[in-house]
Amino acid sequence: MKKLSLLVVLLSLAALADPGKIRLLTATIDPSAPSVNAISEPVCLLSCEGTRLYIIQPETNFTPEEKKAVEALGAKFQGNIPPNAYIVEAGEKELAAVKEKFTLLYAGEFLPEYKLLYVPGGAERVESVGGGEDTYFVQVGAVREEYISAIMQAAEELGVKDAERIYNTLEPCFRAHVTDFQARSLAERGDVAFIEPYAIEELFNDQARTDYSCNVDDMQLEGYTGKDQMVCIQDSGLDNGDLDNIHPDFKNKTVKGRNTAGIAWERGTYDEWYDAGNHGTHVAGSATGTGAASDGQFRGMACDASLFVLCAGLKNGYISSGTEEDLQNTYNQGARVMNNSWGSTGNGYYGSGTRLYDQIIWNNKDYTICFSSGNANRKMDLPTECTLGVTSGAKNIITVGASESYRPEQGDGCYPDDGVHQGVTSFSSRGPCLDGRVKPDLLAPGTGVNSTLASSEHTSVRSKYYTYMGGTSMSSPLVAGCCAVVRDYLQHNRHVSSPSAALVKAVLLTGARSLYPGQYTRYQEIPNVRPNNVEGHGHINVKESLEPTDGRMQFKEMTFTRTGQTITNTFEKPAGVDLNVGLVWTDYPGTYGTEKALVNDLDLYVIAPNGSSYTRNDHVDNNEVLRLGDLGAGQYKVIVKAKNIMEANQPCAVVFSYGKGWRVGELSLTKEPFFEWKQTTCDLSLTNLVADSYVTYYAEILTDPEKVFSLDKTKGKFAKGETVKLTADLSKATSARPYCIVKVNAETAGCVVRKISVANGSDEEGYTLYKEDFTQGGFYDLVGEDAALSTTKKTKLEPKTVSPDYFDEVLSEDFEGYEVNESVIGQNGWSVGYGRATNGYAIVR
Repeated sequence: MKKLSLLVVLLSLAALADPGKIRLLTATIDPSAPSVNAISEPVCLLSCEGTRLYIIQPETNFTPEEKKAVEALGAKFQGNIPPNAYIVEAGEKELAAVKEKFTLLYAGEFLPEYKLLYVPGGAERVESVGGGEDTYFVQVGAVREEYISAIMQAAEELGVKDAERIYNTLEPCFRAHVTDFQARSLAERGDVAFIEPYAIEELFNDQARTDYSCNVDDMQLEGYTGKDQMVCIQDSGLDNGDLDNIHPDFKNKTVKGRNTAGIAWERGTYDEWYDAGNHGTHVAGSATGTGAASDGQFRGMACDASLFVLCAGLKNGYISSGTEEDLQNTYNQGARVMNNSWGSTGNGYYGSGTRLYDQIIWNNKDYTICFSSGNANRKMDLPTECTLGVTSGAKNIITVGASESYRPEQGDGCYPDDGVHQGVTSFSSRGPCLDGRVKPDLLAPGTGVNSTLASSEHTSVRSKYYTYMGGTSMSSPLVAGCCAVVRDYLQHNRHVSSPSAALVKAVLLTGARSLYPGQYTRYQEIPNVRPNNVEGHGHINVKESLEPTDGRMQFKEMTFTRTGQTITNTFEKPAGVDLNVGLVWTDYPGTYGTEKALVNDLDLYVIAPNGSSYTRNDHVDNNEVLRLGDLGAGQYKVIVKAKNIMEANQPCAVVFSYGKGWRVGELSLTKEPFFEWKQTTCDLSLTNLVADSYVTYYAEILTDPEKVFSLDKTKGKFAKGETVKLTADLSKATSARPYCIVKVNAETAGCVVRKISVANGSDEEGYTLYKEDFTQGGFYDLVGEDAALSTTKKTKLEPKTVSPDYFDEVLSEDFEGYEVNESVIGQNGWSVGYGRATNGYAIVR
């Protein structure tokens, strides 16, 4: 067997910057080309329900309400094509109804060639014998579950002999060896969604806890050992399958489980979860072993965590991983961390198995899932192509590569004991993903890892209870155990009841240490700018992530609902310490056949006390970390802007952390202004669309804390239909980042101002806020153009309404004693760019 060469070129950021074109994995559609929108006969056959797949592109992203309206017309959304196109299943009449109701830049069939993903994905090719056609090992996906039987019947009629239904993906699928003719014939069916490469899934410590490894020892000494956490290990099983006579490191631990056949157990039987190869037992010990058989010396990272074993077992030489139901069950049973030390050799292709894990985390925002990157790299020098496993390329997981361990007694895998030249193992798979995303995310030790030995195995040189193993399989459970420790710390030290996967990941990425330059002397193994596709964001460093030396770690979680929304937080940093700021968001799952996996795009900006602005300009990854060094003491603004939101209610986590000793190598950042005015005036319009009423209106432009340019302040009567326009002169503004603050107070309860528009001259067109009414004592909720106006009464602030862990100064004088939305407090207590503005203030950024 051999693989087809990669036919798809990795994306460039420049290519992603053109929002007008519809970019698929196998084609690019330019809606402005005259021939593209020409009327043509349908290519794909209708499904049994009279539908096909279509691509539609509105002028701007559909709002949630507009999506509901589209589906009310009979079109079902099947996926996103970033930045602003969608795949829908519809009949011809339903599509026509959508086109009539909405202005579409493009509406066209999802053609067969868009579905054929097995060539760029590098599917296994079996060379024919006797002059017949070559076949490709693929996975065929149906648009919906009810179509799968008909598609498999059609495959049989085309001569496909080995079609086998599989259940380990979010989409209904079957795998088979197909010829090119058979694949193309299936792709012409309206009920077929994609044909992608089938990836065979295979299984790929006392030193690991130390400060030059995972640095979790000190956290364990402080009492953060994974208590109240459950870690799921999806692997080959656990020891002998008998909880009453199991390895001592698991004997006095809460252990639950389920195998992929759907059999749950608490006192297991031999056939259900017996580990025949020691892989699962070794992995489980690294994550959660108590070290009971070694007086605690060889305990795992989260030694007090309970354990859930999802026994995947082996089938035909490869593992049978869990279904969506299996994965959801592990969460329902209490697991909040999962490890997967298995995968398939690939090129970072974003497939159905990848989407499955992104979907599980999207559905369960506090489920942290780790995957080993794979052991496919075979070059001692820097690799020239991606060797990442397929599932390891999921966006929302933590992908773990392998570093060398300090094991002088082992010889192989030992790095120089100089505190500098620790390296990445030669076998550890590298990125990037096919769409350009950086992987792995983190490194952890992967050579000479000592952990629990299954009773079925021979006695090791150390004892009958432990053995050495190596691979990224050994790295990933170390990180999974560390994630349980981070959750323990956040819950019991920072009082976060349910830490999100994004927050856990942001903490670890932001605090990671670089292994630059690596272990080799004849060349530079690791790039000096992070993140990179060798070490990702660096080596996991739990202690420095949670409690940095001479520093502090703060964090903030928030949610975005629309494109253009901006949230600003401010933090104080002392002099003499280096600053790291990290942003991570759990992104909506990507879609089959699209060139870009990222659906919702957020941007991170940091503005230093001297006004300098820093960003990375990254539009492919769903994490961004700025490592700024020491830019001096003072107040820093951390700004997150929603560059593009296709799926609303996008949560994210920001970590602001400073300390000593993190930076390694020369770091480069893009330095650019966050907000640039393109004109010297700001126009404000107030329009009354209801009944005559008296109001007071007031507006001002704030260019910096010291300088305010007032527009106007007046009291008067609005006649129905009357518009008052105010213009501010910004030619003398001293800052490139002004705020526009609009205040309208009603003296008459009831309807007053129905429309407020602000033309700010920025790269955005400005916001127009439509409100049904504006009653006295109400406030504007800036979560979308058609958001309903809310009214509220001021109430006394409860002590725990806003956690002091989030801010140095939680409340300003303006909000003292009143209930506020803690996620939107900005400088001086203003609600900046998003969320609720108290006392009638609507603040537009």
